Amino acid sequence: MFDSEVSYNHAEVGGGICVRNAEYTQITMKRTDTVNETSSVSYNTATVDGGGIAVSGSDSKNCKINGDGDGEEGDRKSFIGGNSATGEGGGVYLDSDKCVIDGLDIDYNTSSSDGGGVY
Repeated sequence: MFDSEVSYNHAEVGGGICVRNAEYTQITMKRTDTVNETSSVSYNTATVDGGGIAVSGSDSKNCKINGDGDGEEGDRKSFIGGNSATGEGGGVYLDSDKCVIDGLDIDYNTSSSDGGGVY
């Protein structure tokens, strides 16, 4: 995703993005204009798990979700925020053997069960 938003969507699982039964999943969120743009998954809802992003299924082995932030104050980096799930993982739901999340903010997500940000 470059300078993109996945916003205001609704689904049972993975309100914004859902990946099922993929042996390797990589979601990269980047921006090309460092002043005005961000890439985000925001304000999505799920009636079960993964308001923003869900990676699940029996074949889900490895997962990488990365952005381009360097952690500096005021850096408008990629983010996963404002998502909600009735089940687990308001921002991100992971049913994967291994997962790396790097270079993005995950904030202001809610879950009625476990893992408001990440489960």
